[in-house]
Order: sequence, then structure tokens, then C-alpha cells
Amino acid sequence: MASKRKVAILGYYGYCNAGDEAFKAVFTRAFKDADIEFVRAIAEQQAGTRYVLGGGAVINSFFFGSIKKPVPLHLIGCSLPHGPNDFEILRRYPGTIESLYLRSRDDVEAARKEGFEATFIPDIVFSLEPRGPAELAALVARASVPPVDFGKRKKTIFVFLSDDYHIIYGEKMERFVEIENLKTALAAALDALCEKFDIVMPSLSVGHSARDYVFAASVVRRMKHRTRVAIIEPYIDPETIIDTIAATDSLVISMKYHGLVFGLLNKRFVINIGSTRKNLNLMADAGLDGLTLRQNGLTERMIIDAVEKHTTPRLTQAIATVAEEWRAESRAKLAAIHAGFVGTKIRA
Repeated sequence: MASKRKVAILGYYGYCNAGDEAFKAVFTRAFKDADIEFVRAIAEQQAGTRYVLGGGAVINSFFFGSIKKPVPLHLIGCSLPHGPNDFEILRRYPGTIESLYLRSRDDVEAARKEGFEATFIPDIVFSLEPRGPAELAALVARASVPPVDFGKRKKTIFVFLSDDYHIIYGEKMERFVEIENLKTALAAALDALCEKFDIVMPSLSVGHSARDYVFAASVVRRMKHRTRVAIIEPYIDPETIIDTIAATDSLVISMKYHGLVFGLLNKRFVINIGSTRKNLNLMADAGLDGLTLRQNGLTERMIIDAVEKHTTPRLTQAIATVAEEWRAESRAKLAAIHAGFVGTKIRA
């Protein structure tokens, strides 16, 4: 019997970050007939092994510094954290870049201008689909403080906030004021929206440097009706989140990139309130720029007006279309990558 192809995948795995763990689920399925190892560093090159960096905004010195011996490297489902200057990291890499699959069209265009052969792939998490129904009540039961009167509204808003946006008073004061104003506007908007929607705030990242429930609590404590909101403090794995959104009549407001992805792949209406490059590029590539709310000058009214668009046929159809197209495209490209790695074809 022929031995399985070995695939070593370098990424931010095992740190209670739902986006990165979603990548792990994707790679596990995409290369299911390979011998996969998820690693935090590459110490040496082993014969017969394919090396993958991905996915996420991992073209940075941290991850390339984790490669102790240069290996032929495949970048799959990646993006630039800051912009085209990040390509300098690839230029300095002493190994070879075997393939470059980037998850934003802006990054692909920038890569080609810099002389790199790059291919667009939608975020590979779009290749996932719900495993089966998951009860919203089971998720809400994990809140340390049970919400009052929960479940009496017909629809739910999933709010994914990020503690990465936390700014310490006295540091970057202009940005501090901007984020504080954002918290106040969001709290006021949720006070109004909780009359019609149940509000759930799951934590997609719970780590030493970022605890999403902390940022969520700082918003909720500004609300008048804070007892109606369910803050889910424990880390929730990505597939549970995907399954729960799928089973719930819901929409998504998110600072988190993968909060948007989890909503979109379920064909749910999404509103982006994050300011990262990856968030902005995702919404632009989806043709949903109008559903990005800029943090500077954000108001309660702007958030409520955006939510009121959630039944607009043009937008709901656009979301359904892009979800279907990106699921098919990500699966097809992962299948092609698999064939190149393992030498056999699988159905997308």
C-alpha cells in the first residue's frame, strides 16, 4: 500500500480563535486522504512533505520567522495584513514560493504588479457548510449571565465584537476616542434593536491577548436594556457558530472577519463594523461595500438604518448569489490544489 502524502500546515492553530480553527476544519476535509500535521513552526525540511502556510493574514514576519529552515511553500487562503509592502517578506524568503492563493482580489492584483504569480480564492471557509441544526438555546445557555426575556422575538442579531480593537486610555488618543464613540453608538443602537431582535454576542477569540467578551461587555454596560443581551464568554468553535446561524432566523453585525464569513456562507445579511483591510476587501469583493459602516463618525442611526435594509430583495439576492458562487469556487480550487498535492482528483 502506498504511503500517504505528508502535508505540514503552518498557522495559528490551537489558540481558541474560531477563524483559524475554521481553516483547520477546511484543510482536514480538503486533504483528508493525506497525512496532515498542523504545526506552529517548521524546523527542517522532510522529504516527500508539502508545506502550507494558511490561511489568514499570515504574510508577516511572525509566521515567516517560524520557518527555521527554508522549504518550498504553498500559501493558501492568505491575505496581506497591511498592504503591498508586505510582499517584501516574500522577496526576502530564502525558500521558494510554490503557489500563492490569496483571498482578496486587491491582494491578487497587487501581487501580480510585484511580479508574483497569484490566484484568487475566496476565503476557504466558504467551502464549509452546516453539519446540521444547532439550537440557539444551547448557545445562549453558555452565557455566564442568562439574558432576560430571551427568545420572545422572531429574529436574532449575532454581534461579533473583537477585543483587538481595545485601546488603552492615554495611548493613541484619537483612536481611543473613536472606539469609545463606536461603543456608545452600538450600545444605543442595540437598545433600540432589542425591542425587535434577540441579541447574541459570541466570543470568536478567547486568548491571552484578546478576549472578545471583554469588548462586548464594555458595549453592553452602556445599554439601558443590557439584561436582554446574551454575552457568550467561553470560546465557541466555528462549526457550532456556523450551525447555529444556519438554524436561526438571523442577521450579523461584525467587527470580526470570520463573523462576516460565517454569516455570508449561511446567506445571512451582514453588516461590517470592522476597519481591517481584510474586512474591507471581503465586503468589496462580495459587492457589499454599502454594508460596511466606517468607524469614524459611526452613529446609532447609521447602524439602525443598515439593519433595516436586511429584507431588501436586491441585497438578500446578492448575498445568496455570492455565497453560492464562493462555495463552489473555493471547493473547486481546493480540489485542484489537492490533486496537485496528492496526485488524485476529488469532487469539489
